[in-house]
Amino acid sequence: MVRVFHCDDSHAYRRLIRAVLEDEEGIELVGEAAGRADLLGGLAETRPDLLLLDMVRGVTDADLAGELQAAAPGLVVVVLSGHPSEAVDPGIRAMSAAHVTKSTTFAALAETIREVGVRTNVE
Repeated sequence: MVRVFHCDDSHAYRRLIRAVLEDEEGIELVGEAAGRADLLGGLAETRPDLLLLDMVRGVTDADLAGELQAAAPGLVVVVLSGHPSEAVDPGIRAMSAAHVTKSTTFAALAETIREVGVRTNVE
């Protein structure tokens, strides 16, 4: 089971991802956040295996990568964004295991989460 925390500033998109992941075998959504403060607190509280992170202004500003590593050492990040990977903050890009665009299918997103989560849990 891959325990996932999702951060996206869009309430509607968080609801959509929650609905999609509820039906996915091997994936458990353990928390979600709209911004940086809720994200860091939620990670400490839920201790997920994987962070599904939208690259939103205000969440990925400053040294979020350092804060994530401090708050949840060993956390795996999958960037879920409407932007190309080149636009991702270099610190986040360096620590991310995958980059998925919001135009991908939900089946492909779920498969990426399972693949990255299994690979990481084995290592």
